[in-house]
Amino acid sequence: MTSKTRIKSTTGNAPNKKGDTEPYHCKGKFLDDFEALCRQAQITFIVPVVQRPRPPGTPINPVDPKEKAKTAKTKEKDVHEVEEPPNDESLPKTYSLKDNYEYFKPKIQVEMDNPDKQETITEIHIRAWKIDRATLEIFQQSFPTLERLNTLNFWHTGFTDETLAQLASLLPKCPNLKNLILDSNPLTNERYDVLLTDDTISIVNLSLRHCRITERGAAHISNGLGNERRQNSKLQTLNLGYNEIGDAGAEQIAKGLKFNRTLLVLNLSSNDISDNGSEKLAAVLSKFPLSREELLYRRQLLLHSAISESVPTLSARKINDGVRRNSLTSPTTQRKKSAAAVTLPTKKGKSDDKYIIGDGMPLLDQNAELMNNDLVLPGNRCLLSLNLSKNRISETGVNHFLKAIQYQEMFIKLNISRSTTSPLQGLLRLELQRNDFQLDNDYYVKLQILLKNRLEPIFKGKETEIELNGRETVGSVKARG
Repeated sequence: MTSKTRIKSTTGNAPNKKGDTEPYHCKGKFLDDFEALCRQAQITFIVPVVQRPRPPGTPINPVDPKEKAKTAKTKEKDVHEVEEPPNDESLPKTYSLKDNYEYFKPKIQVEMDNPDKQETITEIHIRAWKIDRATLEIFQQSFPTLERLNTLNFWHTGFTDETLAQLASLLPKCPNLKNLILDSNPLTNERYDVLLTDDTISIVNLSLRHCRITERGAAHISNGLGNERRQNSKLQTLNLGYNEIGDAGAEQIAKGLKFNRTLLVLNLSSNDISDNGSEKLAAVLSKFPLSREELLYRRQLLLHSAISESVPTLSARKINDGVRRNSLTSPTTQRKKSAAAVTLPTKKGKSDDKYIIGDGMPLLDQNAELMNNDLVLPGNRCLLSLNLSKNRISETGVNHFLKAIQYQEMFIKLNISRSTTSPLQGLLRLELQRNDFQLDNDYYVKLQILLKNRLEPIFKGKETEIELNGRETVGSVKARG
C-alpha cells in the first residue's frame, strides 16, 4: 500500500438523516468510526485517513561482472558525445507524484500491525492542521476502542489550554497509550501539568519541543513531576528541548526532581540555561536542604507515624499520593518496613487523605543529615540521562556537575544507603556539547572519564536510544548536534 492510498472504509458515504438521532457506537475500526462520527456531527469535510509513509529501503542486488565491465566501458566514452535521455522506465521508483497542494491537505496518518485490519492501529500522527473541540470529541469516542494504540503524535495542531485539558481527559481511557508527542503546540497559560497530575494517565514518554515554554510553564511541569506531597509515578522520559525555560525555569524543574523517583531521561537542550540554572540542577543530583514547607511536612509525617505506631496498623488501601504501591502488601510486611497509614489534617481543618509512611517516601529518606542548621537529603539518583547541549553553560557550570557526580560516586562506594528510595546509581549520560566552554576543559574531561566508568546493563554494548519521534531522540547516547 502506498503512502497516498487511503484506507478503505466499509461504511456508506451518505450522511445521516436529520431525523436519525440514534447515537453511533464505535466498533474499534478507526476509519469506519471516524467517518460515521463525522457524519453524525454533520462535518462537511471528512479528513482522510491514510497509512503513514515510510522511506523505501535501498535494494541490494548482486553486481554482475559483465555489467560491471560494461559500466567501465561506458565511462571511457568521449565526454563530448551526446547521450540519449533515459526513458520513463529507467527513472527511480523511490518516489510518488502528487497533485498540486496534495501534500499540504489535512490528513490523519496511521500505522497498523496489519494493513488490512483497522483494529490493529498502533500509532496516529496528525501534522499541521488545527484540532478543534468537535474533532477532539470524535477522538474521545473512537480512540478508547483502539486496543493497540500506543502512540499519539500531534505536531503543530493548535492546541489551547482548554483543548489540551480535553485531551488529558481522554488519555485515562487509553491504558495502552505510552507515547505522546505535542511538539510545536504553545499554550497561552502553559498548563502542561494536566498531563502529569492525573495518576490514571499511563503516558511514559512525553515530548514538548518547540512549545515556547517559559519559567511559568516550567513551574507547572515541575509541580506535575512531583513535590513533597505527591509524585508522578508513570513518566520516564521528558523532552523539553528548544524552549525558553532559562535559569529560572531550570530551577523550577530542579524542584520537581527533588522527590520524583520515576523520570529516567530529561532533555533540556537549547533552553538558554547558564551556570545559575546548571547549579540548581546539579544540586538536586547531589544533596539539597529542605525548605521550610518541606521540613514542616516531614515533621508532620514523622509525628503522625509515631502516634500510629501505638495503635493497631490500619488496613492498607490504594492511594494516589505518589508512594510506590509495591510497599502495600500485608499488615505483616508493613510492620517490617515500619510503614504506617495516617490521616493528616489540612489547613482548613478537614482531614486529608491517608498516607503510607515508610521507605517509599523520598521526603523521609533515612540518610538525611543536619548540616549548617539545615536538614539535607541525598539528591535524585534515579535520573539516568540529562541533555543540556546547546545552552550557555561555562566551565563553572561543568564544575557543578562534576562535584554532583563525585558526590553520587562517594555515596555509592560508602554504601551508606539504608533505604530503597533511590535504588539506582545516578546519572549515566550528561550531554554538554555546544555550550560556552572548550571540550578539552579539565572539568569536562574528568566528568567524561567519571561517567564512562559507570556501568549499567541497559547502556552496555549496543547504543540504546529512547525514541520519541523520527527526527530526534531523547537521551540518546550520542549528542544531537
